[in-house]
Amino acid sequence: MPPDEPMRRRLADWLEEASRAGDADALLEVAIALASAGCHWAAMDVIHDALSLDAGRPEVHAAIARVYRLIGSTQTARRHEELLVRYARIVDHTDELDALADRASRTGDVHGLVDVASRHARQDRLRPALEACFEALSMAPGDPDVHLELARIRVALGWRRLAIDDLDRLTRLLELTGDTRGRERVAAFVAGELAAP
Repeated sequence: MPPDEPMRRRLADWLEEASRAGDADALLEVAIALASAGCHWAAMDVIHDALSLDAGRPEVHAAIARVYRLIGSTQTARRHEELLVRYARIVDHTDELDALADRASRTGDVHGLVDVASRHARQDRLRPALEACFEALSMAPGDPDVHLELARIRVALGWRRLAIDDLDRLTRLLELTGDTRGRERVAAFVAGELAAP
């Protein structure tokens, strides 16, 4: 049932105040009220205003999912709920990975740092991934695991030439040390993951 005139005026005043203040939470409350009152298109407009103000906060996506459910857009609501799940997983992993990185750094655990770098990279957090790799590299400059993970991250960042140059240097080092297994792993990486798309 559409809102009556006094309700429309109250919602309009509320919306104006929230918009003027740039308050994403208040905008989402207005959107929920509009959707509950059957004003679906108006609710959608207000949702997008709120999203433009604070797209990275999980509470925004929770409220957006609620509005989409109220207006019957279940599939879109589900997408925002999935974003919430992924966000929660990323935040949990970040805390966990920070602790693991600290421990690996204190104990000189090179492969622990490589694991942290790899897990950051899988979540597209490439800057902390690089930092963990560089720390591991300072501890073990000839370790193929470190160089291969660093190459993966550099490729993901678009630094393909740097990755190739680094692996060329690593290959020469492995030839000098007689590390056949290391050379095979580098060759497999170059032929597979580093192959031109």
